[in-house]
Amino acid sequence: MSSLGPIDAFDWGQVFIELDDHGPVGDDILINHSGATQSIRLSSVLRQIRWWSDTHPGHHPLVVGFQSGTSTDTPSMDLLRSLLTEHLKDASYVTGAGPLYSLEDYVEDKIAGLDSDTRDALRALSPNETALVLGYPTIEEIRGKILIEARGAQFDTQPAFSKPVRRASSRTTAKPFSATSTISPRRGSNSG
Repeated sequence: MSSLGPIDAFDWGQVFIELDDHGPVGDDILINHSGATQSIRLSSVLRQIRWWSDTHPGHHPLVVGFQSGTSTDTPSMDLLRSLLTEHLKDASYVTGAGPLYSLEDYVEDKIAGLDSDTRDALRALSPNETALVLGYPTIEEIRGKILIEARGAQFDTQPAFSKPVRRASSRTTAKPFSATSTISPRRGSNSG
């Protein structure tokens, strides 16, 4: 994350921030930017992201990426899941639902009208296979949402990506979706 902090970054049109995880401290996780910035608690940053999202309804989708510098053991990942759920998934006083985008909800909406065998077959697919069949959500479908870019063990712990991944002995598990940033015009720009 830059020295701007998430509120300023989003106000300037940035839609992707990366948080460098430097390990648990009590019931929180310390983050900083490769030692170039002062450490701050993840809960504080997530509260700022949530406030910005709640006060800017219909905003462009925001992507929060994690660069993990710590272990991905079960207690660390449970702590990360807990913080994401508390600050981005649960309802707030401002909104009735959290802004964290749920892959499970997207899939369930898309397959609701299908027969049960087809629904079960689609639910058993990996996230990448699901995207090939159902497609990706449009910008309008995820407007006002926050997406988490996660890889490896982090992917399996995200509340937004808690869909079980089918594991078959004859194939490897597909890698999670990859998020890329979009260039947005700066505040006060005459474009776009």
